[in-house]
Amino acid sequence: MFDNPTLIGCSWTALASRLDAAGTVPRWASIEPDLSDLANMDDLITAWRDAVRCNHVLLALIRLAAADSTRDDDALLVLLHLLSGVAWRLVGQLGDLSADITAVVLAELTCQIRTYRWRCWRGSVTATLERQTRRAVLDDLLLRDRHHVEHRDVRLQHFDPIERRRRSPFRVERTVPAEDAQEDLDLVDMLLWAAGRGVPVEDLELLLASERRRGTFGSRADARFATERGIARRTLLRRRVRALEALRELAPSYLADVA
Repeated sequence: MFDNPTLIGCSWTALASRLDAAGTVPRWASIEPDLSDLANMDDLITAWRDAVRCNHVLLALIRLAAADSTRDDDALLVLLHLLSGVAWRLVGQLGDLSADITAVVLAELTCQIRTYRWRCWRGSVTATLERQTRRAVLDDLLLRDRHHVEHRDVRLQHFDPIERRRRSPFRVERTVPAEDAQEDLDLVDMLLWAAGRGVPVEDLELLLASERRRGTFGSRADARFATERGIARRTLLRRRVRALEALRELAPSYLADVA
């Protein structure tokens, strides 16, 4: 995977040769204890392939590349190569969201590396970066485009809208025109169905309320809405992602139930 230059514009062979010629690994070894026994790029790869040392090597490179540390661009390039499997996996999973998904994933992965909370986060660097990058890509490509939310295309064939509305836990005042009322009720029904299958009601209500706010004021309304709810904007976006992912997973079962 290292010799594929399409991800960051240079092959692993060319990058490793340049860094060895510049004595980069010994310089890193003088800064990072987890790299102290490494003399060149071959040593670094050997350590990275060791299951015991892998996460320590990645975390050392994170500390070198992070914006709140030494902000080493070469460490960033090495990390992007070492994490190319993560990038290609996300490209494969999210490819239907954008024609430029490779560039989007790479940009988000770069941002996550630069802002990685290396002082407090524990656990797998690879798993954390994959999870954070996936959430960021979904935020950029899915949550900000209301027409891409799959549940807007779902229709319920038979239900009592008055009864559903009476016992609905979603107490958000309707802001849609009268001709869109049926779609609004269908949406409430689907969310009730999802809540009955374990999706947290609080997340669903937050998703519905914030989505309607966006419909009126656009995605810039997120910060104001989060403040009104007494939560951080990032918390709002995280809970929206969680609810949307749950709805996407349940969509086939819902369609089967209402068919």
